[in-house]
Amino acid sequence: MATDSYKWIEGLKGDNFFGNIDVHCDRTDDVNLFNNIKHLSPLTGEISSHNVYKYPRAGSKKAKSKFGYIHDLFRYDRPDYIVTFNKVPVCAVEVTEHAYTGDNGLQRFTRAASAGEQEVPFIYFGPASRVRDDELEEVDDPESLSKRSLTSDFYKGMAELHKNFGSYQLFSEWETGTVGKVKKPPPNAGREELSEIYGDLMGLIESVLVINTPSFHPPDILSKSSYHVNTRQDDLIDLSNKTNTRGSDVKVNLDESQTRKILKDPSKFLEYLSKEYFYKGKGEKLFALHAINNFSYNKVLLRDKVLSDKPKVSNIKNKIRGSEIFDGGSIVYYTGYKWRSDPHCGVASNIYHRLCKRSDDTDLPLLLYYPRISIGKTESNRLMSNSLVNDLKEEFRNRYPQEYEEKFEKKTISNNLYAQWNTGVKQDRIFRHYCTIIFCNDGIVIGEKAAEIFDDE
Repeated sequence: MATDSYKWIEGLKGDNFFGNIDVHCDRTDDVNLFNNIKHLSPLTGEISSHNVYKYPRAGSKKAKSKFGYIHDLFRYDRPDYIVTFNKVPVCAVEVTEHAYTGDNGLQRFTRAASAGEQEVPFIYFGPASRVRDDELEEVDDPESLSKRSLTSDFYKGMAELHKNFGSYQLFSEWETGTVGKVKKPPPNAGREELSEIYGDLMGLIESVLVINTPSFHPPDILSKSSYHVNTRQDDLIDLSNKTNTRGSDVKVNLDESQTRKILKDPSKFLEYLSKEYFYKGKGEKLFALHAINNFSYNKVLLRDKVLSDKPKVSNIKNKIRGSEIFDGGSIVYYTGYKWRSDPHCGVASNIYHRLCKRSDDTDLPLLLYYPRISIGKTESNRLMSNSLVNDLKEEFRNRYPQEYEEKFEKKTISNNLYAQWNTGVKQDRIFRHYCTIIFCNDGIVIGEKAAEIFDDE
């Protein structure tokens, strides 16, 4: 909701208020969009186009040297907008056309998490529900299709961020049209057409900007903006209380005894993630099952250093098993994908904030199973070697008794059935930030939350 009176705008110009506002954008398209809709709020309409620009890649030289004041907001993932006042973050904004009920809907959650962890307000602008693109391509009548709602786990995660860190987590709905896709303005759209789509978003940005710069604004404007943002925060809490997802096969809550059991022997996780899971859906699941069954505790990745010396690996293994951080048990998240970032980076950060993060700092460890990934370069060769490949064939025979030879040949025709961990990229940064331990097929990766156990290594 934009405020009703803008008489204070001229006074703000005299205070160079607008010259201190910068809008950092992920892509050139985001720069163009903001400059096209900023006038929908008289406050943001005064921001010079010179102050709307792209920010650098997280790993670039100038990311920290010139953009250190916002680096923590994009070091793990990139929001579409980061608004600052006098080099102090005011809010981060995500704009997306998509809405998915399952885990795919969480792929952008790390952007909300980074803002919350830095106590910076976050605004998510997207559809609450929409029709999937692939379904639209298959029918003649789009109105016959059912819309898919954004997973309520996204709202629940945002609500937990607000509770634990105190900063605002807000949702602005991008409305959809009759064909099930989000509404988009026509070329050369006027103010009214743009406002119908983006007006609510720009009103929220305005209100957040006002309450984060209180000394510049008269009491009535400040009061209206505060009421607006608090009302919308209550709306988000209401959304978070309406569950639209079912339980997950790949997220498991383990007690202390069960946790220490899999820390000793990671293949024991199959006692909690049933074998039946691997016998339904995509046949590639059998490669992950094969890797878990043949887990090898040969390597440890700790602070970017790969350790393979047997005594050191054994010592680390024993320290982990005996660590008090597992006294309360753990949450285990399994992913059978190869090396890819979406959606499971966002899933991991969402699980951490929904189920693991606690206000008293006694966080529940998040353990990640990533069996189709190895730390070493040659591990895929080991899993497909003559001594082990018969085990994999047996799994195919069990799942496809009538056609296992054909299925096995078709599924294993690729030489890239397994992948290697790669440090410095998005997956590496996010998983090590949120996960205590990551189980690969040839060892473990130590996350930031467990690294202190090994300060003497």
